[in-house]
Amino acid sequence: MNDLSTEADVIILGSGVAGMTCALAAAKDGLRVIVLEKSRLIGGTSAMSGAGVWVPANHVAAREGITDAPETAMTYFRNALGPDSANRFTAHWQAMCDHGGAMLKMVEDETALTFACTPEPDPVDVPGALPRGRMVSPLALARHHAGPFAKKMRRSTLPHLFTYHDMFSPNPWGRPFHTLRKMGFTLLKRWATNTGGQGSALMAGIIGGALKHGAEIRLDTRVAALDIDAGRVCGVQLSDGSRIRARRGVVLATGGFEWNRALYAQHFPGKTDWLCTPDTNSGDAVSLALSAGAALDQMGEANVHPALPTRYEGRAHGMPVAWHVGPHGIIVNAQAKRFVSEYDYNLGEALNAKGPDGQPLNLPAWLICDRRFLFRSLPFSWYALRARNWIRRAPTIEALAQKIGLDPQALAAQVATYNGYCAQNHDPEFQRGEPMWERFRSGNWAPGSRNAALGRIEAGPFLAMPVNRSILGTKGGPRTDEHGRVLDPADRAIPGLYAAGNAMANPIGTRSVGAGTTVGPHMIMGYLCARDLLAGGAPSTQTLGKAASR
Repeated sequence: MNDLSTEADVIILGSGVAGMTCALAAAKDGLRVIVLEKSRLIGGTSAMSGAGVWVPANHVAAREGITDAPETAMTYFRNALGPDSANRFTAHWQAMCDHGGAMLKMVEDETALTFACTPEPDPVDVPGALPRGRMVSPLALARHHAGPFAKKMRRSTLPHLFTYHDMFSPNPWGRPFHTLRKMGFTLLKRWATNTGGQGSALMAGIIGGALKHGAEIRLDTRVAALDIDAGRVCGVQLSDGSRIRARRGVVLATGGFEWNRALYAQHFPGKTDWLCTPDTNSGDAVSLALSAGAALDQMGEANVHPALPTRYEGRAHGMPVAWHVGPHGIIVNAQAKRFVSEYDYNLGEALNAKGPDGQPLNLPAWLICDRRFLFRSLPFSWYALRARNWIRRAPTIEALAQKIGLDPQALAAQVATYNGYCAQNHDPEFQRGEPMWERFRSGNWAPGSRNAALGRIEAGPFLAMPVNRSILGTKGGPRTDEHGRVLDPADRAIPGLYAAGNAMANPIGTRSVGAGTTVGPHMIMGYLCARDLLAGGAPSTQTLGKAASR
């Protein structure tokens, strides 16, 4: 350790998008930044992600002629998330609306990244929602922009030869042969130049920008404890016993706690299908923040999304894909009842719903479909058929119900009810296919025409697949203010301690306000931490003593 720095203005724990955006913003304006990543790979969950980035009032939308404003976005926040959350997180939402655009402009200006709008509308159809403009994603970028870390970037279960935009058109999931005809040469060129889209592009760009401005990044470096003196966090102690002093602050950006089995079981009882994140997401921020006297919040919240079974780093893993969406299928709970529109982007919120006793309301859950559902997408069929015992088959709905432990008459009645809605071209219970997002997801069918989200379940054999929670990251952790400063139980800021991303108590929670509700807001919170460290984070003049807790 003698050849490495022993002090910095800012120490950031974690190399995902929240931590690296913070590093970029702080280093750009002259702070000495050290990023510590405990994995041998860089990029965290963000590098594995699809990199849909939800940012209100951003310049990318403006240059495409789309009008948005912080006030409009705040109206959307209030209507989409409701009054209970507003009482606690209004200031966070306002900060995201006010500073999100500046964050995205900074990232594009200071990195090799170029962003473009995606075709997606806001998924909650309420006043303030936009039909397009708040969702952006990076164009393809070569990993060499990450400099010495290009070969150490975390790979994804998703096909990162494609950009997020490619997934809509030419649509490799739905039209694989058309995609190969149209993009074959482009894909070959990307492969030859180690170029990727989605999270690979996003993280290569931000890592490269942070390095350009002098940030130091260390991999395979574990933090054992925070150094605390007179109530102020003034550095970290590493697992090898050495210390690094932080003159201004320490930022916790270590991801969620879903791989901490005991902590996860405490807050997420019931069925979980797959974890879709690196196993380094083990709750470091929770334990470190508690040692400094922090309050925890949002511990039962998570980014919940259906996933296909795959393998990653030698173990069973989930690949987050909306495989459950198709006209000839429904999702039912243990009572064989539908409980949500299957096309609702916030299906994850319904899967994660808990009763007063803390137990899940709708788990276990099953997708019930006929044979047409299975073969609507060749890539889906390939993954589905490779997963042993994932699909249950039966010649009748009643026999299928017996195989999965549901009441046969109840399931047959539910399927008959749904088929009746298909005949009516309208789902009176959940309005499937009718809100703005669901209409987009089902092909933007025209009002008065056939509802493309509805299709009868009648062509046997019939199939059932589990569709319980799959976790793209828990969202609970130390409570913060809108500047990212970690708070104690009396809501007082703990000097020198910040949190961002899935490591913090997320101000949005399980409900998604956009397909990029994790990535975009995480970037904004990392940026807000950097702003406070630059403007209001009082430098520490204390020398390091023993690691301590408050």
